Amino acid sequence: MMHINNSLFPGADLYDGIESKAGKLRLNIYERIFVFIYLLIPLVDSVNGYFLLNNISTPISIGQLYRFLITFLFLLVIFKFAKKIDFYKFLFFSMVLVMLQFVYFFKHANLSGMFFDISNIIKLLFIIITIEGYRALYKSGKIRGIIIVRILKISIFTFPISILIPKLLGVGFTAYSNGGGYSAFYNANNDLNIVLIILLIFSLELVFQGIRNKDKKNVLYIIGLLLIITVTLLVGSKSSMAFSVISILIYSFRSIKSNSVLKNFNLFLLISLVAFVLIRLSYLFQNEINGIIERNKYFFNKSENILGFLLSGREIFLENAYYSFINSEHIITRLIIGVGSYAKNLELGQLLNTGTKVIEMDIFDIFFAYGLIGTILIYSYFIIIFIKACKIEFVYKYLYLSVFVFSTIVGHVLFSALSGSFLAIICCMFISSSGNKKFERDT
Repeated sequence: MMHINNSLFPGADLYDGIESKAGKLRLNIYERIFVFIYLLIPLVDSVNGYFLLNNISTPISIGQLYRFLITFLFLLVIFKFAKKIDFYKFLFFSMVLVMLQFVYFFKHANLSGMFFDISNIIKLLFIIITIEGYRALYKSGKIRGIIIVRILKISIFTFPISILIPKLLGVGFTAYSNGGGYSAFYNANNDLNIVLIILLIFSLELVFQGIRNKDKKNVLYIIGLLLIITVTLLVGSKSSMAFSVISILIYSFRSIKSNSVLKNFNLFLLISLVAFVLIRLSYLFQNEINGIIERNKYFFNKSENILGFLLSGREIFLENAYYSFINSEHIITRLIIGVGSYAKNLELGQLLNTGTKVIEMDIFDIFFAYGLIGTILIYSYFIIIFIKACKIEFVYKYLYLSVFVFSTIVGHVLFSALSGSFLAIICCMFISSSGNKKFERDT
């Protein structure tokens, strides 16, 4: 019988077998592969960004090739291990979404538009395939929920390191066109932001649990938290910094409510230490921080209201998308099945004189592209995963809600390989919890 610790986080060492003589949990071959897939993501995306930065062209990008291999691997897993009912649900879901893209082709009759629509829906299906691959392995007993904790713990360090090392070497992308911010070799800022938000929330949970349980590894978790906050400030996104502040406040209130006076005093000392370190670090990255401040001042003065500043003009994109929708022919048909991403982006781009344009708010991009059928189908998939979880820790519920709030306000989640991969990992933990009072913990 496996040794199960009743606490989700403390004392999680990285073992690498099936089970030791001492009864410690170890990873089997399926779990090793799953963890390895996620550990390679920062490296793959950094190499991909390095190629883009240096204009090194390849027939297919490193990132696309890697995701293709992952998709192929998980499809094999689904075919081999999925329960019949899960397989048929996945097949129905995928076929409906893919068939809709061909329906849109008959409307716009543009071959490149059809390829765009198909490639766009494949980005969403990549998330679904990852989740269903995990579900198949989990239900067949090949994989356990402990690997989600392990992946997130390691990612707390690998992602910041993949940003800080290029920064110290003086290479990489600036986050914004005015030179403000820094994103290393990640060329998609919003995609990176949601990953950093996920990791920051998770590291806050580690520290929170560490204070509560007097975990000796809390020093390591605090270092991870500092690294995440540092790179979040370095990237300089309004949305990620806002989510970070809100998350820190939430966990501070949780600690005050749940912990003793002594433990809350320790939390106060920790917050003071974090603030001191961040102030010192700000001098090292003064140019980037000044660029971020100047950029935000410029857009604040340019915006007509505070909403426009906070949404970075997305309310204008949404208003024009609604105008295009309400004044279109066959509005009922469009309401039900949409027109596809290509036609929707083209119409919006023409109204804004920008070629093609996305709204950058996932729920509205989905609705105006895929209509009620697509919107209900896609969001019901994720809502069902949330509802079915019998009992799951606060951190995963908060992560799930944070990701979908970010997706709704800022976008770049459901059609992003990077942030979508981490949405998938959160959904995988919900699957681990479905129907179980307690799921396996990392020990």
